[in-house]
Amino acid sequence: GKLLMQGHLIYDQQPDIMGIQEAYQNLDAADIIDNLASLKTRNMPYNVLSPTINYSGGGQYGNGLISHYKLNNVETFPRYSGGYEKRILQRAVVYIDGKAVSIYNTHFSYNSAAIRKQQFEQVIEIMDADPNKYKILTGDFNAGFDEFSVFRDYTVVNTEDTTYYDYAKNEIDYSALDNIIVSKNIQVVNSRIIITSFSDHFPVFAYLVLN
Repeated sequence: GKLLMQGHLIYDQQPDIMGIQEAYQNLDAADIIDNLASLKTRNMPYNVLSPTINYSGGGQYGNGLISHYKLNNVETFPRYSGGYEKRILQRAVVYIDGKAVSIYNTHFSYNSAAIRKQQFEQVIEIMDADPNKYKILTGDFNAGFDEFSVFRDYTVVNTEDTTYYDYAKNEIDYSALDNIIVSKNIQVVNSRIIITSFSDHFPVFAYLVLN
């Protein structure tokens, strides 16, 4: 039920690209479970799961991308996790109006800021070395607003200065856990958070323009 309702919520927002964390697939089970397929829309037919955990019954758990654009050159980068749950950085390339855009997706450790500091540094190092001019990073960062100050050469969408409102025009008090970071050549026209009971996180959406 909740997955179906999540699918309806996403369809209503009409995104072109989504980064999903804590996605699960079991394509071998009699009752196939595929979180990404349940969240796909007619506008976003492409998806890929990059697993961090492989279960003995055939199931996989990890980070997922869903996209309107074909996902090319999909790869994953292992990241330091301090001996806790395995963490990765997922990457794919999409072509928008002939422009190559690198899409990144990740899920940081909640265990300590010291571990996240290394994860932030690793991600920035990989993104800085990426030859594609346009870069978008989505993730559940489990971090506070101050931890995003390391993205000096990027634009952070969800900051302490970003104000969100619900449909009743009440301000939404929201953390930086879930965020979108883009290269400086991408304009952030606006962003929004959707309050929902269908997940333990509220999804963050941003309207972006490639300059």
